[in-house]
This record gives sequence, C-alpha cells and structure tokens, in this order.
Amino acid sequence: WHHLHWWIPAIWYFKVSLKLTPDELDLALAFPHAEADWAISLAMGRGREPGPRTRTEPTAWSILQHGWPFTSDSAMFHWHRKGIHADVLAWLSSNPVLPLAEF
Repeated sequence: WHHLHWWIPAIWYFKVSLKLTPDELDLALAFPHAEADWAISLAMGRGREPGPRTRTEPTAWSILQHGWPFTSDSAMFHWHRKGIHADVLAWLSSNPVLPLAEF
C-alpha cells in the first residue's frame, strides 16, 4: 500500500482523461518481496555520520512479485471489497483488485 499512494493520482488522471467508468478499469498489483522489512532496513541505514544514507536491504527485496506475497486471511482482508483500501480503490474501479499474475 505504501507505494500505491504514488500511483493513485496518475491512475485517476488517466481514468478521467479517457472517460472510463469504474467497471471499465481493472487494477493489477505487483508487490515487493514477501520477506521485505523496510522498517528494519531503514533503521539499519540510519547513522549519525554525515552524508547520504546507504541502502541496507537485499537487492531481491526490490524485485516486484507478480503474485500475492501473503496468504493469511488477516493480510488478504486489506484487499477485500470491505478491506481497509476499499474506499480508495473503489474510486478507481468497481472490479476486484487482483495481482498481476491473475490477468
């Protein structure tokens, strides 16, 4: 979700520009690696010395995954029609959100 907020304005703009209705737009999601823990990575890269912070996460974390990286009911609920993201995603599409692999 953290990265999705960057795309919502762009998708909304193209939806309005192309005059698409919510049922004409499908949303496919790609996800970071399931083991990615950005909070730990950021904390490890924070030092007191001056200069740019270095990245500490493994490169594999940045390769987007085309399927759901999680399967627990509690994690999947966020993407359900009544989940935490439902109101924002409904602005864009009336179709269920799916991972890229399911398109």
